[in-house]
Amino acid sequence: MTDNIYTGIREIKDIKTFEETLNDTDFTKYYKKGKNFDETYTTEMAQDAIKTGKITVYNSYPIKQGVFITPLKLETKSYAGNNKIYEKTVDLNDIAWINPIEG
Repeated sequence: MTDNIYTGIREIKDIKTFEETLNDTDFTKYYKKGKNFDETYTTEMAQDAIKTGKITVYNSYPIKQGVFITPLKLETKSYAGNNKIYEKTVDLNDIAWINPIEG
């Protein structure tokens, strides 16, 4: 990516592990205080993902290498409209995380 408008990976340093993203100052207010990211993605789900090494992610397009994903099912519904929502459980380490809600 070359713009500064949208969330994305512009440099290698933008890729984080899932645990690193949870310690990002924009997200610690949720995770460390036990607040949910939204009603479809709870702090407990993030903690479970760390314990198991697996997370369920969503997209309005088939989930494959190179597409953006999110564990927020509600967010996916908002941009999918009436189209199908794809769901897949994957290894945390198979995702180039940007933040705890986008990879």
